[in-house]
Amino acid sequence: MTHFPRAFRRLPALILASGLLVAGCGGGGDIDNQLAFRIIQAVPDAPLVNILVDGVAFRSAVDYKGGTGFTYVTPRTYRFGIEALLPGDDELILDESVPLAAGSEFTVIAVGKVADESQGSLIIQNPAEEIPDGNTRLQFVHAAPDTPPVDVYLTPAGDDLTDAELVEPLSFDLPPPGRRLVPPAAYVIRVTPAGDPGTVLYDSGPLAALRNRDDLLVMLVKNTAAGSAPVSLVINDRFSNFEALDTNTPTELRVVNLSPDAPALDVIGDPGTVTFPEVPFGSESNLAGIALDTANDRALVVDNRQGTVLAVDLASGARTLLSGASVPDAANPLLGPAGIVVDAANNRALVTDKSAAAVVAVDLATGARTLFSSDFEPDGVNSFFGPTGIVRDDANNRALVMDNGRRALIGVDLATGARTVVSASGAPDTANLFVGSNGLTLDPANGRALVVDNRLDSVLAVNLTTGARTVLSGPTTPDAVNPFTGPVGIALDADNARALVVDTRLQATLAVNLQTGARTVLSKSGTPDAVNPFSGPAAIAIDSAAGRALVVDNRQDAVVAVDLATGARSILSAGNAPAGLPFLGVTAYEEARPDNYNLRAERTAAPDSANPLFSVTAGLGIGQRTTLFATGLLATLNGQVAVDNTRPVATEGKLRLLHAGPAAGTVDVYILAPGTDIADEAPTFTNLVLTTISGHLAFEPGNYTVTFAKAGTKEVLATSPDIAAAGGTAHTVILRDEVRVDENSDGKPASVLLLDDLAG
Repeated sequence: MTHFPRAFRRLPALILASGLLVAGCGGGGDIDNQLAFRIIQAVPDAPLVNILVDGVAFRSAVDYKGGTGFTYVTPRTYRFGIEALLPGDDELILDESVPLAAGSEFTVIAVGKVADESQGSLIIQNPAEEIPDGNTRLQFVHAAPDTPPVDVYLTPAGDDLTDAELVEPLSFDLPPPGRRLVPPAAYVIRVTPAGDPGTVLYDSGPLAALRNRDDLLVMLVKNTAAGSAPVSLVINDRFSNFEALDTNTPTELRVVNLSPDAPALDVIGDPGTVTFPEVPFGSESNLAGIALDTANDRALVVDNRQGTVLAVDLASGARTLLSGASVPDAANPLLGPAGIVVDAANNRALVTDKSAAAVVAVDLATGARTLFSSDFEPDGVNSFFGPTGIVRDDANNRALVMDNGRRALIGVDLATGARTVVSASGAPDTANLFVGSNGLTLDPANGRALVVDNRLDSVLAVNLTTGARTVLSGPTTPDAVNPFTGPVGIALDADNARALVVDTRLQATLAVNLQTGARTVLSKSGTPDAVNPFSGPAAIAIDSAAGRALVVDNRQDAVVAVDLATGARSILSAGNAPAGLPFLGVTAYEEARPDNYNLRAERTAAPDSANPLFSVTAGLGIGQRTTLFATGLLATLNGQVAVDNTRPVATEGKLRLLHAGPAAGTVDVYILAPGTDIADEAPTFTNLVLTTISGHLAFEPGNYTVTFAKAGTKEVLATSPDIAAAGGTAHTVILRDEVRVDENSDGKPASVLLLDDLAG
């Protein structure tokens, strides 16, 4: 039997008194003869727990970030317990008696981590007292392990943090400050590293207005949802908990093709909100950025999904792999490349890597990769959270990087890799804040950077000296003619005094006048004609010598040349045949904006949005991770949507089962130690039919094999390889057919596909 680590280590309780006089109690009754307590679970890698009071379950199956409101009781000594819900036998891991004094309110917070046995309890004692009329009462607590000291700001929306009043400095290792009173109003809560107001780690966005005599406990906890924000807030209003995720938290979706006779698939998400574009989830490539390497007569294109840099000959369109997973070696792999710029003076390209939160240098001759700027190079100052667009600013010997995670424009010294904040919330002010910025270009003649923001549907101009932001072109600036609906990439066409913006929802390239911001259509289906229309334009570069713009198009897996004078389109370079998502193909988790989506699958080789192979509606919630499985045979192809419970729990390995093998019929499942004969074993699950999927189930850490057998028999259909279900892991185990190459194929023998659900 594998030993379980304890979910909480009993540490001396820390009692904190606020020093306020007892004046009254909103709970009613005689406060001299009453007290109140609440209990909150803030250990990010703990299992579900039962909360016990005097040996009786007070709350059952409490998850991370869960807990209770205040309960009023008479003063005496109470016995508190926490029972971890472990695979197999549950374990009482906290059992102690605590005398609770009258006229007080006690908050018990489980804090720390299981993995390093740093877990313990924090007990905050406050006097029970009435909140004066015309006030809201707040208390802030740092309960996020591994997060360094922070500053917390409570401000009206849009206020500059540089001059804002600091609400609280917080540290995980120090007692939290006492309660404070603020006027009821609408506020934004922002969290920054201690002493660094220009770096926002968390932004709540506008909260619901705090009401008169609200009484809120605001806890900073580790973010275990999707997105790059390291923390979120758990707020207790005396009655219950609710979580406030960072306002920029995305949703994440991956796609798995399990249909043995379906063609290669593209999966497209059509959002219910019309203000942002369709999201492609299913193709094998994801062309994200392009730059001209004129010295070598080529364009360099980054593929986000493949983690590669491709060189495209400007004359022939021939493609060669400059840098990839093993080219020239495996050092410093590109995990999620997003943008690229050529730094010819240093014989390198600089590639932003959103997943690695870094800028990687790629040697133009060999493709060798070195880490140029990250948390480790040269230091951790002004770290990246989600770098996307990049451009050279030669006059200042730096690169400019748009970081969508931080919503900041960051300068990177071309010699050292050191980072400075050029423009962000509070730098220099809060006017025209970045919201969903990605692509950028430099307009040196006007001393500014131009940034496209696909949530504002705007081009923002950023002063290179002051960092001040103005709207050059937006929904009503200078007018409403040819508005953006999904701008993603931008390049400067200096010869024509304009910027060119690719809009993925319009499937167009728009020209923006550099003086007025007026927009005109340069190239779109029907402009100047319908030849080689865009289907997923994503990034753009200017090839002035050839009088053209080069646009990478994801849906076509192509580089499209656009004549700068006429807008006519021609294909410079395209894949020999779109590969799409083949049988057993698995995409990475891809970020999108939370919304209700219609997810449709199309044949990659012959896309037809009007007649998809399947279509399914799914709500992709904020912070949620979801998998879409394409299951069944082509004639009845099905899209199965499953929410992924992938929070790592130190005391359990998680396994999820999916029956996706049409040839197998109804099956029984045996989950056993490796080498165990199923002959004398009872099945773990019985009578699973095609498309049955379980949730993520908790198993004691150890090695397992999963065997699928014909229902009611011991006839083995397929057995998985050994699965190391260690604490903190999550896997999906899938029964699947062999590929059906023609109508005579029967899909046999069955086999098992194993997915690592934490691999990203």
